[in-house]
This record gives sequence, C-alpha cells and structure tokens, in this order.
Amino acid sequence: MALNKKQIKFFEGKLVAEKEELEKQIKELSVPPVFSSEKNRFQEEEKADEIEEAGSRLSAGEVLRHNLSDIKNALQKMKKGNYGICEKCGVLISFKVLKTEPASIFCQKCKREKGD
Repeated sequence: MALNKKQIKFFEGKLVAEKEELEKQIKELSVPPVFSSEKNRFQEEEKADEIEEAGSRLSAGEVLRHNLSDIKNALQKMKKGNYGICEKCGVLISFKVLKTEPASIFCQKCKREKGD
C-alpha cells in the first residue's frame, strides 16, 4: 500500500530536519583547523595529531555530504511523487524501513541482497 499524505509529511519533516542538521555540521567542518605557526610550540607528535584531525575532518565531511545528497534525493522524489519506491525492484519500501532510514532507496529485500 502506498504511503498516505500524512506519512509523507512525517517523513518530509524528518528529512528536512536531518538536512538542516547535516548542513550545519558540514559548515562547522568547513572551518579549517588552526595550526600553530610557532616552530617549537608543539612537539612532532602533537603536529601529527593535528594533521590526523584535519584528515578525519575531511573524511567526516565526505560522509556528511554523501548523506546530504541522499536526503536531497529523497526530498526530490517526494516532489515527483515516487518517494518510498525501491530503485532496484520497484516495490514500495516498508514504513518500518523508511522510519529507520527515511532516505532509503531500497526495500528490505534488495538492501539485504546488496549487503547493506
């Protein structure tokens, strides 16, 4: 059975809230870390930690941007009227799956087959 308008509004609210939170987190990560310019202020280990943190921030940013893209895709599907339909097999994605992961593009069966 297709999602009704109330259910779509419910998921739209969740997705918009998630989108706003991700955009906020991405913005916070885009502020470059501050590195010390003093040669003797930090030991080599501390400098390595700073570089590792910068790398972690980049990786986290990539994950956040990917999740944001998934959410934007789900919101676009809502506008087109095909939200909640599995991209692989075309069946309706269960309410239970969407409640857990509102940006899901696969039904439970296809997700299991895919290995996610």
